[in-house]
Amino acid sequence: MTYSKIMLYSITTCVYCQSIKRILETFGLPYESADVDLLSGEARRALLVDLRQVNGRCTFPTLTVDDKVIVGYKLPEIMDALGLCTEGDRPRPMRQEAEHE
Repeated sequence: MTYSKIMLYSITTCVYCQSIKRILETFGLPYESADVDLLSGEARRALLVDLRQVNGRCTFPTLTVDDKVIVGYKLPEIMDALGLCTEGDRPRPMRQEAEHE
């Protein structure tokens, strides 16, 4: 599955934000991330304006996968948007359709 853009709005103290980052990194999915609490001044204001456009409540984590917005740690929804599934509590790539011989 290919995505044009994956963006994670997060804060460094959020364990759910860190979990989403681990999932993205584990599967080698290219993504952008912004830890809002590490920014200040105009950079922080600009990022919060962007975040409010996708999530008016400005809560973390907020993940965007192309045009889909996922607010909070909703693992099944996140996995579906990323084209992954879970086996037990562990995410894994969805099976590719069997090739015809």
